[in-house]
Amino acid sequence: GAGAGANSAPAAAAAAAVTAAGAAAAAGGKDWRLTGPGKQKLPEFKPGAVTWDTDDYSTAAGVKQLQKQAAQKEAAAGGAAGAAAIAARPNPKAWYDAHHAQYKQSAFTTGATARAFTSTIAVAQTKSERQLQLVERNPSKKGYLRLHTSLGDLNIELHCDIVPRTTENFIYLCEMGYYNDTIFHRSIKNFMIQGGDPTGTGLGGESIYGPSFKDELDSRLLHSGRGILSMANSGPGTNGSQFYITYRSAAHLNFKHSVFGRVVGGLEVLSAMERVTTDDEDRPLQEIKITGATIFTNPFQELEEEQKQKQQEEEKQAAAGQPDDPDSKRSSWFSNPGASNTAAAQHTGVGRYIQQAALQNPPGSSTPASTAAAAPAAGASVAAVAPAAKKQKVAQ
Repeated sequence: GAGAGANSAPAAAAAAAVTAAGAAAAAGGKDWRLTGPGKQKLPEFKPGAVTWDTDDYSTAAGVKQLQKQAAQKEAAAGGAAGAAAIAARPNPKAWYDAHHAQYKQSAFTTGATARAFTSTIAVAQTKSERQLQLVERNPSKKGYLRLHTSLGDLNIELHCDIVPRTTENFIYLCEMGYYNDTIFHRSIKNFMIQGGDPTGTGLGGESIYGPSFKDELDSRLLHSGRGILSMANSGPGTNGSQFYITYRSAAHLNFKHSVFGRVVGGLEVLSAMERVTTDDEDRPLQEIKITGATIFTNPFQELEEEQKQKQQEEEKQAAAGQPDDPDSKRSSWFSNPGASNTAAAQHTGVGRYIQQAALQNPPGSSTPASTAAAAPAAGASVAAVAPAAKKQKVAQ
């Protein structure tokens, strides 16, 4: 009896609690035991930072903090003077087109004629024009340059033979002085240092091909080791002018960012960059600036000079009355019948590949001259071959 009473007491208490909660709910009140867990408000993660952003920007203090951060970025970019300096820089694509780019007509048209036929607002166009395609230069050797910074020089090897588009962009941006007086705006210890943005905010920069260009990813080029040079981007195919140099291996960046070089000299300068303290936004408190670049080996320039020299030689031959024969660059037979049959090149129609001498019969003979002349030789050849064939048969 005592055991039954002890077991019934908790059950009665639980039943009373449920009855009380139900009565409270019926009366319009809320009982915390009958409500589900509310949504937990988690702090938002700020992209590009290594810490969680727990500040509340809805308050007056938060608004002031945002204004302060915007002022810091504007000051880092140089304010109005910095904006004027950025505007004074030459456009990378316009500079590249004027100095090094070479275009050829592609197999596709611009589509202006089709638009003129199907649209009432397009400009009338009755002649199809072909698109211009950039001639890509693919060198077979490495490139080398020296990047001058306020803390020292970095000697860099560029993989021009593996990722030609990315390395050509970097070399010619250095040649045109696009990186001069730009800062490394982001540095994270044991990770990387980022620069190449003329605005100094991480939001600017253009390539020599336009605002952006596609990635060049290769399994031979990975973020393995210290001093790897790679392109910064905001997603696939968004490469511009920004780049970064790793402080250590970063395997999670493989096949997401285009690796195009490595530091081969001046690693002590890279260590000095890593020791510079940064603020909460990973911005170096001490200004690290790129002051210039010296290019030692430019494989793209060498290919360009070879092509110009070849064109000059062809022009000299044309001026001397020795035009280049286009048939000599093609194969024989159908594409170039003159290379294997000079007589056939002068005749057209059916049988143009047959020797004309074989079609002319000598007087008083019903057999072509070429056939008659070839008969003794053919007989001699048969006689010469017959013993060998017989001997081979005996050997079997």
